Amino acid sequence: MQSSPRVPWNTTFLVLVITAGAFTFSRQVPYVHLIKHCDDLGISADKSSTIYLFVGIFASLGRFGGGALCDMKFVNTRLLFQASTFVMGASTLLLTLAKHYGGLVAYAIIFCSADGLMMTSSVIECLKSVEESKNASAFGLQMMFSGLFALISPPLSGLMADKYGNYIAAFLMAGGVGVFASLIPFIILCVKRESKEDEEENLDVDIEEEAVPRLESSV
Repeated sequence: MQSSPRVPWNTTFLVLVITAGAFTFSRQVPYVHLIKHCDDLGISADKSSTIYLFVGIFASLGRFGGGALCDMKFVNTRLLFQASTFVMGASTLLLTLAKHYGGLVAYAIIFCSADGLMMTSSVIECLKSVEESKNASAFGLQMMFSGLFALISPPLSGLMADKYGNYIAAFLMAGGVGVFASLIPFIILCVKRESKEDEEENLDVDIEEEAVPRLESSV
């Protein structure tokens, strides 16, 4: 008996994997280069190091909050995922306007809260996109694909910083990719709409095919 593939390559899962790669590319840049950016702004090492305290606290709170929200029946997990990804990307774009310690702390709080919500909801969406028996394989594949982009973005943004003399271009790139990533899952809605239309057409055809023999027999 031929075994079925471990991971069903359905459209929803593929879209979510691509989205995961895009938002991972975006989110890694601030985590790696934020302190060096603070140094470029003239913020002392003692003050800039405390930013990671806010990073840890609010990233954890975001993950716990994301789990609680996703347990609520009236919350659409995919929309939560897209909204938090958008906030993550948009906040990184706006990071280029922050010039003082307070602005960077505000960024860390907003970015990490959104990042926590995004990570929790993205995992849930990934697991929902496949059969329960395929969850482990699907999650592992998503993490592997995300890891490739996590390796690419920090060195690339570092090269951009070396070329331009600051991290503005790198953060603009990362934020733009994050905003773009938030829009990718809309493909799922388009595909589902087409699939629903195809199912309705097939249903109409089946009804017509069943009706023809009945008419012939009655005649």
